[in-house]
Amino acid sequence: MKPIVITTLIFLFNTNSFFSQSNEVVFRSLTEVIKIVGKKYYAVRGKKIDKVIDLINTKSSFKVTLGGCIIKKVNETVILSKE
Repeated sequence: MKPIVITTLIFLFNTNSFFSQSNEVVFRSLTEVIKIVGKKYYAVRGKKIDKVIDLINTKSSFKVTLGGCIIKKVNETVILSKE
């Protein structure tokens, strides 16, 4: 019997460094990371990405799902993992 290997992709972002970049860089990078982690061929809608970026910039902590991923902000860190 072969062992089962479970691998999960988790990305951690520091809000002070990553989200201080230009809006377009953050938008495109976050879109690609969600596609990779969620294992989706198509990207999620831009309007939804904008809402998540606004949440990251305004709220101190939250948890949302988008594109098969869980996006959680804890203090100054954003954690992106598979749903």
